[in-house]
Amino acid sequence: MSKSLGMSADQVSAQNLKFSVLAMIGIFVFMFLFKKYHPLQIINRCIMIFCVFLPFLPLCIENIGTSSVVLSFIQFMTYFLAFSVFAVEMACFQHLPITKRFTVLATTFGCASAVGYTVVSFSLIPLTNYLGSYALWVIYILLVVALNWAVNYVKKLEIKKGRYYSYPNERSMLDSRSMEEVGNNESAEEKELRSV
Repeated sequence: MSKSLGMSADQVSAQNLKFSVLAMIGIFVFMFLFKKYHPLQIINRCIMIFCVFLPFLPLCIENIGTSSVVLSFIQFMTYFLAFSVFAVEMACFQHLPITKRFTVLATTFGCASAVGYTVVSFSLIPLTNYLGSYALWVIYILLVVALNWAVNYVKKLEIKKGRYYSYPNERSMLDSRSMEEVGNNESAEEKELRSV
């Protein structure tokens, strides 16, 4: 920000503080929404909102000027998908066996982070030299496609387990189903003893 926007060190620190506060507010809003709506529904809406913003991203970056409001908006929108991904990760964790959860998650996140940071680091500078601000389209389109693919896969798993349409009451639905199964598995003698 100091080179491209001509901001001083104090202005950069103040801008980063503003964005940190804005990010925390965004995370709290999403936490409230996750209590009412399924995280996969929220992230699908976030992907749609981000796809509407994405065509205008290079234009916004090229015309920032010295406005900290526009810069905060751009920072918030580029970080927008990350707010909703936290809950999707939790939905994914439920489908992994507890004995393998740590190993699988640590390996997956380690490899994904290494590949992601490497690809962005080594491709963004040449793409920016060739395409300018439009190089962000390449990175974000790949991100949105991969995220949408992952969300649809987890959605299929959630529907298969019966958690997607009964959210946020899936625990009570699962408990009532397990109680019905226990009731159906009782022998005739146990039912007679309970009725007496």
